[in-house]
Amino acid sequence: MINFKFIVASTDDQDLRLDKFIKKYFSDIPYSIIQKKIRLGKFKVNSKKKSPSYKVIYLDKIYYVDNIVLVENKKNKSYVSEKIKTLIKKSIIYEDNYILILNKPYGIPVQGGSKVNLSIDDILPFLVSKKITPRLTHRIDKNTTGILIIAKSKEAAKSITKLFKEDKIEKIYWTITIGIPKNKEGVIKAPISKTRINGIEKMKVDETLEKEAITYYKILDTSKDLSLIEVTPKTGRTHQIRVHLLSKGISVLGDNKYRLQKIKQDKFERHDYRMHLHAKNIKFKLNNKIYSINAALPQHFQKTLRENKLKFIKKNDN
Repeated sequence: MINFKFIVASTDDQDLRLDKFIKKYFSDIPYSIIQKKIRLGKFKVNSKKKSPSYKVIYLDKIYYVDNIVLVENKKNKSYVSEKIKTLIKKSIIYEDNYILILNKPYGIPVQGGSKVNLSIDDILPFLVSKKITPRLTHRIDKNTTGILIIAKSKEAAKSITKLFKEDKIEKIYWTITIGIPKNKEGVIKAPISKTRINGIEKMKVDETLEKEAITYYKILDTSKDLSLIEVTPKTGRTHQIRVHLLSKGISVLGDNKYRLQKIKQDKFERHDYRMHLHAKNIKFKLNNKIYSINAALPQHFQKTLRENKLKFIKKNDN
């Protein structure tokens, strides 16, 4: 006979995704495993099977198979290695009572999923005290580096999420591209929609949509076929920077998903294979305090700059 136990959702749990709720109470279980167990019905809400995205309601009873949770806890106790914990702890560039800001390393996804073994979300519980439930407030792509804001309370998460939705957070990215824009600076205004090409989900410019997507750019330097560009997205659509730059005939170096067919593979292979897109600076106001945080460029980005003699004003790189 299956032995189910349950947890009653508190007011602080209201509107949490089911997978987030479970992660809160069973922090040692990887996010990807939690999602899998929810789909298999090993976690239920009020005795009913729900999806991982279900929003928990105050006084909901979240049932779980006790034996499975114990096994997964034991199996994954050392799931996050000390090396990874140390790497992420060293990537913390700012912290106060409300937020924690990371300079996210290359190659680590922010959130879990069916094909993700380890994410920033899995590591967060190891960065704060057990009394704190850290929450993601936004995402950047797996191979994008740089600033990632983590909230240290439900209230802070709501405030920051609202700022993002209202486009009240100023984000500055640096990227190295293959190809040089015709104009030294400009603005790209082009709506973006989702499509599927050869079974792969991608984003594309779609002028038929009314929902605007706006990106400002400025060339900082060029060298042969490469450009160092500062990019300021005024909206936050999925893959916005990569898609908008592609619409101008240039591709982020190392981005194999969004690049023109005419760009030969050898142009990618002669440079570092990693994607060169970095969330460098962020500015916003929270609790009457103005935040302005800079994230240092990753090593592979700096190496490409040196090797190609791409230059910038040093004082801008804190």
